Amino acid sequence: MRAAARIDITPCATVQESKDFRVYDRVQERFPQASFLSEHSAFSYCGFPVLDSSTTVTAVICLLDDKPHEFTKENQDVLRIIGQRVGLELERHESVRASRKAAAEVQRTQQRFADLFEFSSDAIVMANPDGIIVQVNRQAESMFGWARAELVGQPMEALMPTEGRAAHVGLRNRFMESATARPMGVWGQVPHGVKKDGTLFPVDISLAPMESEEGLLIAAAVRDISEKKQLEEQYHQAQKME
Repeated sequence: MRAAARIDITPCATVQESKDFRVYDRVQERFPQASFLSEHSAFSYCGFPVLDSSTTVTAVICLLDDKPHEFTKENQDVLRIIGQRVGLELERHESVRASRKAAAEVQRTQQRFADLFEFSSDAIVMANPDGIIVQVNRQAESMFGWARAELVGQPMEALMPTEGRAAHVGLRNRFMESATARPMGVWGQVPHGVKKDGTLFPVDISLAPMESEEGLLIAAAVRDISEKKQLEEQYHQAQKME
């Protein structure tokens, strides 16, 4: 692969520095180190800058001829306009490319979040500031025995024992006043969830606020600790028998 020509030893460098049209006859004598001139048997050179909207030179376009060539003022004006239009088109293309790249990255991030949400080993219940469930993952369906469509639109308290629902509304409102990630529950007490069929089971719950396009949401990660509590109870019973 042939190395790219150094622009600083070419007539293109003078175009870049001046940000303007440049014409040279006997161009090889003026720029003997610019190999591309000899490769194309160039005698005359015409170069003009490609400018973006901030008048930064993004490229240089050059025309070569193996004989003297006169460029009239009209020729030069037309080539300047071409350079400006090419610059703006390149800028537009780069802006579109950057926008598409950013949109693709957002989509990948959203997909990663969706996968983490959907395939989490914990049940995840998302609710709005009023405590209304707006989304759940498949583990929540399995854990509580409700179909996703049945849960969405219900208050979060529907997943709690009846006797604690009224008190939870006040706790939820206080949480929203200074929402920070934290475990849920009262010290010394184990919170419980309730399945669709009324079965109670002990749970660990972690709460976290999340910003979304719809506004602030509450994310509750719920873990069934029935097995853990059974093992603890067996251990305590064994201790008593010793």
